[in-house]
Amino acid sequence: MVQLVSSKAARALRWLAALAVTALGSGCATVGDQRVELLYQGGVNAGGGSGDLYIVEATPPGTGGSSTIQWVLGEIRSKGGEKLGNTVTETAPMDSVLQAYIQEFKAAGYTTVQLNSMPSGAPKGVLIKSATVKVDEVKSPASLEVKSKVTVSVEPWRDGRALATTEYEADYTDSAVTGRDTLASQTLLQNVRTVMKRSVPDIIKAIERK
Repeated sequence: MVQLVSSKAARALRWLAALAVTALGSGCATVGDQRVELLYQGGVNAGGGSGDLYIVEATPPGTGGSSTIQWVLGEIRSKGGEKLGNTVTETAPMDSVLQAYIQEFKAAGYTTVQLNSMPSGAPKGVLIKSATVKVDEVKSPASLEVKSKVTVSVEPWRDGRALATTEYEADYTDSAVTGRDTLASQTLLQNVRTVMKRSVPDIIKAIERK
């Protein structure tokens, strides 16, 4: 009789353990989305700019700031590969890159003028032809890994003519045990800064060349 009770108890414990694992797994599957925001602060310290600089996006401005519209930047997965959610932002990637360029060109000495199209005969201009942002997360109980990639295509303009289009790319991977809530945003910031440091001096050189 004692053995029978122990056997039933063991089966009950195994059943409860399986139920707990199922519940935990179900909980992981509903982690939800992670918001990623770019709070850019300039750091290129370029110079040599002067006068008006027209900055244009190749696509219509996004509706950043809306509580009902989000852009998906990537996926959140567990170490085992299970999808747990998405990384999202309320600001269009193109708009985030645009604001970073505006900061840097103002710091370089330009008066930036944002327009929806490049004006005819514009003496100095920058057309942002494309901007893509990728932010993926891999979560485990002990740590978080973030992989981020930023690709930007820009076309400088001088004396009303488009110059050569150049693509700039930066990718960065980081991991953390603490401070995981901000790691994705920090990784994105690192990549955008890298793109700015590579592209801004090139653009200034192109549009100021005599």
